[in-house]
Amino acid sequence: MEAQELIEMTPEQQRAFNRIKKAVKDFKKSGGKFYTVLDNIHGLNGKYVESIETCFLHNGRPDGDLDTQLDVSMDFITDSGFGGFADDTHMIKLTDEGLALLCQDE
Repeated sequence: MEAQELIEMTPEQQRAFNRIKKAVKDFKKSGGKFYTVLDNIHGLNGKYVESIETCFLHNGRPDGDLDTQLDVSMDFITDSGFGGFADDTHMIKLTDEGLALLCQDE
């Protein structure tokens, strides 16, 4: 079996994933914004939010005109698959069963 075949989504998984993509598009179209920290994706009303900044000036204030940190809560979803990393080599580790299927053709 080819590696690509091992990771292809089933029709049910593809339909569910398509619903996620549509939901993201609908959420953004309705004015919602996302805020992501590690494996948490938060949703918030973006009507009055220009951006969420991570860089602080030397005086402890975020860049730009905002001079206060807001103590708010946001709805979120969590999944370890959401946690990203950027600068390392990315590898898919197969289960023993998947590895056996991959090595079957050798």
